[in-house]
Amino acid sequence: MKKSLLVLTAALSFGVAAAQTAAPASAPQVPALTDVPAGHWAKDAIDKLVGSGIILGYPDGTYRGTQNLTRYEAAVIIARLLEDMKTGTVVPGDMDSETLTALQNAIQELAADLAALGVRVSDLEENAVSRDDFARLEERVEAIALQTGEPEALAGLTSQIEELTARADDYDTLRADVDDNASSIAALNDLTVLLNQDILNLQDRVSAVEAAQADLVARADFDTLSGRVGVVETKVTSLDNRVAQLEKYAFSIKPTLSATYFVGRATRDMDIDRLLPGTVLSTGDDGNATTKDSAVDYADFSGSRAIVLPGEENFYGFSNAGNLPNKAVKTEGSTTISFGITFGNSGKFDTAKSDVTGAYVKGNGGLTVNTVDVNFGIRAGLPSNATAPTYLSGPGADGVYGTADDVRASVYPDVSGTDGITYRPLFFYFKNATAAFTVGNAPVTVTFGKGLKFKFSDYVGDNDAVGRGDGFNVKIDGSTLPVIGAFKPMINTVYGSRGGANGDNLYYRGVRAEITPAGTLKAGLQVLQEGADAFGQPAGTPNDVTAYSADLQGAVAGWQINSEYARSTAATGTTRDVQTAFYAKTSGTLGPVKISDLNYRTVSAGYNATAGIMEAAPTTTNSTAPYVNGRTGFGVKVATNVGPVALGGYVDNSVDYGKSPLNTDKEPTAIVDRGVTGRVSLFNLVTVRGGYYEMLTGTNSPLDAAFDGKNGVRYAVRGDVTPGLGFSVGGFFRNVASGSTRIADDGGLFSKGLYGTKNAFNLTGDDMGVNSCSGIESSDAVTCYSEYGVEAKHNGKDANALVKNLDLTLGFKARYRVIGNTSGYTNNVFYGNAAYNTKVGVANINLNAGFENSDFAANDASADYTALNGTLDVKTDVLNIAFKPSLEGYVKAYSKQYSTNNGTATQTYAANDVTYRVGVKLNEFLLPNTKLAVYYAGYQGKNRIYTPYVAGALDSSGNATAGTAGSFSDSNHGRTISQDLVYVEANYYDLSFGYGYGNLRMRDANNTVVPGAADAKGSVFKISYKVNF
Repeated sequence: MKKSLLVLTAALSFGVAAAQTAAPASAPQVPALTDVPAGHWAKDAIDKLVGSGIILGYPDGTYRGTQNLTRYEAAVIIARLLEDMKTGTVVPGDMDSETLTALQNAIQELAADLAALGVRVSDLEENAVSRDDFARLEERVEAIALQTGEPEALAGLTSQIEELTARADDYDTLRADVDDNASSIAALNDLTVLLNQDILNLQDRVSAVEAAQADLVARADFDTLSGRVGVVETKVTSLDNRVAQLEKYAFSIKPTLSATYFVGRATRDMDIDRLLPGTVLSTGDDGNATTKDSAVDYADFSGSRAIVLPGEENFYGFSNAGNLPNKAVKTEGSTTISFGITFGNSGKFDTAKSDVTGAYVKGNGGLTVNTVDVNFGIRAGLPSNATAPTYLSGPGADGVYGTADDVRASVYPDVSGTDGITYRPLFFYFKNATAAFTVGNAPVTVTFGKGLKFKFSDYVGDNDAVGRGDGFNVKIDGSTLPVIGAFKPMINTVYGSRGGANGDNLYYRGVRAEITPAGTLKAGLQVLQEGADAFGQPAGTPNDVTAYSADLQGAVAGWQINSEYARSTAATGTTRDVQTAFYAKTSGTLGPVKISDLNYRTVSAGYNATAGIMEAAPTTTNSTAPYVNGRTGFGVKVATNVGPVALGGYVDNSVDYGKSPLNTDKEPTAIVDRGVTGRVSLFNLVTVRGGYYEMLTGTNSPLDAAFDGKNGVRYAVRGDVTPGLGFSVGGFFRNVASGSTRIADDGGLFSKGLYGTKNAFNLTGDDMGVNSCSGIESSDAVTCYSEYGVEAKHNGKDANALVKNLDLTLGFKARYRVIGNTSGYTNNVFYGNAAYNTKVGVANINLNAGFENSDFAANDASADYTALNGTLDVKTDVLNIAFKPSLEGYVKAYSKQYSTNNGTATQTYAANDVTYRVGVKLNEFLLPNTKLAVYYAGYQGKNRIYTPYVAGALDSSGNATAGTAGSFSDSNHGRTISQDLVYVEANYYDLSFGYGYGNLRMRDANNTVVPGAADAKGSVFKISYKVNF
C-alpha cells in the first residue's frame, strides 16, 4: 500500500507532466498561487499539477500547502486525473505499467479503507451515547434537583450519569481522532509519503474504540434511563404545581417577640442623652414630630419618660424627683415580654372568584378578584400606647363605693400560676383588608378595616394620616371605559363609624367624583356627612355635619394649580353653623419671570377639623390644608434673572375672615408682609445685593401681643468681591425702623412673616433663598439689627477653593443702640467661625470653632461679653486588627465672659461648659456576631441652666401643638454642675445589653455641696431582645 501511495504521489507530481510533453504550445499559462513562494522545493511540481488542471487551488488564489487534504478534495483530484486519462489529455500508454498498476491499486485500496472505516464509525454512532445526549440528560436531572423530588432517586441518577459521562469522554476523544485521521487519509501535505501509516493508525484506534465499547451504555439502556428521569420529572412538576397552589392562598406569618429586662437604682433620676445620645437606655422623646421636645428633656434612670425639671433642687434642669418619696429612683428588676403574630397575604390571593351572596336577591358569583390583602394579628398583652380598661373592684379605705378612693382593677390582668409562670391574655386585632376586582373594564378596589384612612380634598375628609374609624372604602377607576375613560374618571366612596365602637354614636359616609380634564389637572367634587344615630351626641356637641367641596389639583401647560371651595354645615340641636373655605393658588413661569404661590384664600374661623370631618384642623399636625382658618388674604412671590441682574419681590396681605385684604391701613387684624430685592453681578467679580422690606401689623393681629401694632421697615445692601479660590470679601449695611424711626432691632418681628427667612438672593442662583438679616441660607428665625460691617469668607465647597472643606468667616459689625437720649452704632462686634472636615489616615475629623466679642458703650447697661465655642469630633474607621476596633473621641466647649459697667453697678461673671466622651467599639469581640462598646462621658458647666420643653396647648381637634423647645442658657447662679457616666453596651446576635453608672454633683462658688441637692449616683441595666421571625 505504501508503495502504491508513493507511486500515486509521483504520478500526480511528475508522471502527469511527462505524459504531457507533447502538449500543444497554446496550453494555458500556469496560474500563480499567492502562497507558494518562489524557490520553494515543491513549487515546480505544484505548478505542473496546476498547469495540467489536476489542482486548481482555492477560489482566493491560495494553495494552502500546510492544510490537511479532505476525502472530498482527494476524490476530486483523482476524478480529474481519471477524466484526463479518459479524454486522452493524459495518455495511460505513456505511463509504464508499474506506475499505472500502482495508481489503480492505490485508488482501490483507498476506497476500500475509507468504506470500511465509515461502516465501523457508523456502527459506533448508532450504538453509543454521545456527550450531547448526556448533557441533555444532566440538564433534566439538574432541573429536577431544584424542586422537591425523591432525593435518593435523584442521587442515584446523578451518580450513574457522572459515571457514564466519564466513560463517554474516552469515546469522544477517539471519535474526534477518527474524524481527524479520516480527513487526513488523502492529505497531500509536503508530498507526504505517510498516508499508508495514517490508515494503519486509524485502524488501530478504531479497534481500541470497539474494544472499549463494552464499557459504554447501549442506546436501549440509555433510553430506559431517560424514561425513568421523565417519570421523576412528571412527579416533581405535579408536586410543584401543588406547592404553587398552596402558596397562592397562603398567609405570610410574621411573629415578633420582644423581651426587656430593666432595673434602675439611683438617688436621683438623671438624663443620659446629654452625655451620650441615643443609647439603649434612652427613653427618647414623645414620638410626635410636631412637638419640640427632645430626648434630653427626659430622665432615663427610672425607665419611664419623666421630664427633667428646672430649679436648683433639680440641678437646674439636669434631674427630677424619682419615684420614691425621698426623690430617689427604685425600679425593681422585671422582664416585660411582648409577643405578637401578624398574618398577611401580601396580595397573593389573585385570580380568585367571588362567591354567591344574598338571600332574596342573590348575586351571580364568579366575579374575578384580582388581589386580596388581609392583615390581622394576635399579641400577648396590650401595646404600651393602649389604655388598659379597668373596672370597679371594690371600695377604698373609706368603705364607700363612688368615692375618690375606690379601687379599680385591670379587666385584662396578668395571672401568675403556682408554677411560677405568668400568663398574659392574648388579643386579636384586625388592621385592614383590601379586595381589588374588576367589573367590566373598570377596576374596583374595596378597602375595609379599622382606622380607615382616606382623603377627599385638603378641606374635606383629610384623613390619610390618621384613620377616621372603622368602615370601608370603595374606589372605582373608570379610566378604561369607552369615551369618558379619556378623562380618567374616579369614584371614591366611604362609610364607617367614627372611632369605631367608642360610644360617640357617630357615623360618616361620603363620595368623591374626579376626572382629569387636561394634563395632570384633577377636578373633583365631594360630599361627606357625619352624624349621630338615634342615640345622639352629648348635649351641646354637633350631631350632624355635612361638608361638600369642589377642587382642582395638578398641572396644565407648566403651571401648577391648586384650588378648592368647601362649605360645611354643622347641626347642634336646632342650630345650624355654616362654615366655608376657599383658596386658589398657582405657580409657574411667564417668560423670564418665575411666579411662586400666587394665591387668594379665605377660610372662616369655625372651619376646623369638625367642620371638615377631618382628624386635624387646617395647617396643624397631619393636615394638608395650606391656609389657616379665620383669615382672608392674598399673596405672590416673583423672581427673574436677566443676564447679570436678578430681581424679586413678594407681598402677602391677610386680615380676619370677612375683612378686605386690600384695605389694611386701618384694619386692626391686618398683617402685611412685603419686600423687593435685587442682585447685580459684574464680570463675575463684584456682586451687589439689596432689598427693602415691610412688616406691618394691626393692633389686634393673630400674632403674639408683643408684635401687635408694629410698623416694621427695614432695608439692607451688601457688596461682595469674589476674587476666586473660594474667597469673598463684602461690606453690608442694614437698617431697621419702626415707621420712620431707626431702632436697634426688630425683636424677631420680620421672622413672623411668610417669607421672613428667605427674602434675598444668594451670591449665585435664581431663587430668593437666604435671609437678608443674616446673609446666610437658614430657615431659623433670627433677629434683624440696624448695623453695618465687613465680612470675609472662604467657601470650602467651591470648586476652586484654596482649602477644600474649609468654611471660614471673619467679620466686624457695628450695631445701632439707643441709650437714653443718645444713639449711635456703639455696639462693636467682632466674630468669626470655622468648619473643617478631613480624613487623616484612619481618622475622620470634624472641627468647628467660633468666637464673638461684643463691646457696648460705657453708658450702656448691656453686658460686654466674649464668647468662644468649639467642637472636635474624631472617629476612626474599623481597624483591621484583633477585635476589629473603632475609636471615637468628642469634645464640645463653650465659654462666655460677661462684664457690665454702666456707672452704677459692676458685675462680671463667666459661664462655661464642656461635654466630652471617649469610646471604643469592638466590632468582633470573642464570639461570632458579638460586639462590645465602652464609653466614658462627662459634662461640667458653671452658671449654666437647662430650661426643659414646655408642652403647648391642644388645638381645637385635641392634637398637641409644638410647644416651647428646651434650651441651655447662662445664669449667674454661681453653681457648677458636673455629670459623668460609664456606659457599656454589648450585642450578641441582636441580644442587646446596656449598663450605665452615673454621678451628678452640684457645687457652689466655694466648692461645697449645695443644700437640698446632695450628690446623686445610680446605675441602670437593661437587656432587650426582639425577634422578627
